[in-house]
Amino acid sequence: PSATSRDKESKVLSATSRDKESKVLKTNPSAFLMFLTKVGSYKLKKGVFADGGFQEKFFGDTRIDADQAALEIHNSIKMPTKSNPQTAHLEMVGPEPEAMAEFLNAIAESAKEDIVKEIRDLVRLLTNAEITKISLKIDNLRLAAKEKRATEITKISLKIDNLRLAAK
Repeated sequence: PSATSRDKESKVLSATSRDKESKVLKTNPSAFLMFLTKVGSYKLKKGVFADGGFQEKFFGDTRIDADQAALEIHNSIKMPTKSNPQTAHLEMVGPEPEAMAEFLNAIAESAKEDIVKEIRDLVRLLTNAEITKISLKIDNLRLAAKEKRATEITKISLKIDNLRLAAK
């Protein structure tokens, strides 16, 4: 389960995961901010509106311009901010309460899925970058060790040659 809280020190919105006894497990401010940004975006709402068949659910007539209908729905949704929010709230006013509830749930679910994918992709990108960085370091260490061995072999070979010359 996830709720929001306002960090009194930094004033940063964050997602707080809690266990069954409501003990805080972890806080990730950027993931929650990503979610809020995604939920508030016109692009997400328009996609959910079109893909979920909400034009017919809200307007009952598919002859209405889809872009205009999606914009009206987008503008009818408010995300009020509170000085110390415990949860994120979406408010929507309109004549179709069941369609509105379904639409708001679909927006939240779509935003959650998008953010999970974005975070997964980001973690994959960061992991691959770290692997590349470590691999380059290993290659450089191997090259340095090979050069050091070659230098040591050359020095020892010169000593042996000098000793052979001195022994003659």
